[in-house]
Amino acid sequence: MAMSDRSDRAMSDHATSDRAMSDRAMSDADGRDVAETLFERTREQIRDAMRLEEERRAALVKNLYRLRALRLSRDRKRLRAEEAPQQP
Repeated sequence: MAMSDRSDRAMSDHATSDRAMSDRAMSDADGRDVAETLFERTREQIRDAMRLEEERRAALVKNLYRLRALRLSRDRKRLRAEEAPQQP
């Protein structure tokens, strides 16, 4: 093998190695972008789930107070009905 063939092959191998490193660096950057996008999506989904849970809790508390008021009203009516016949 001639000296120029060896140097051409070495330069070609070096260029291939540089290209591979460049491709790897690009794929690392792309990987970071993908990971960041997935992280943002996950964070948004968690935020949405927490917001929905807050809304459900607020509705639950509202219904608890409404049911309590209905129960107290019913109990008052029952007490009045029981007291009414006892009066002369």
